[in-house]
Amino acid sequence: MQRAGSTTVTNVLHLPVEEALAALGSGAAGLTSREASRWLARDGPNRIENKAGPPMVIRLASEFFRFFSVILWIAAALTFIADRVSPDQDMARIRDGHLHRQDRHPDAKQDARRRAALRADPRR
Repeated sequence: MQRAGSTTVTNVLHLPVEEALAALGSGAAGLTSREASRWLARDGPNRIENKAGPPMVIRLASEFFRFFSVILWIAAALTFIADRVSPDQDMARIRDGHLHRQDRHPDAKQDARRRAALRADPRR
């Protein structure tokens, strides 16, 4: 709520221009120097005051504990645990439109069989 003269103004944005100016104690021409001096003495200068907030380090740290960040932390922890429980799981990748298995530690015999099959059937 703003105070203009002796009238209390709740919301001048929804009033017609003439009524808003009258409610604020002004006119279409603006304030005279005398009125401006009187308003300055009564209300003080127009200033935007900076509110002191938490330090930047605290604000940065708080970003790590928001809802979505916590979800990502949980997903990362589950992935880490899954990799520790069964580290030798194969990775799958798509190549040439087909799903291929990519071993982290390929078996030499299996690799030799794959090469022999490729030589026997060049369409693969």
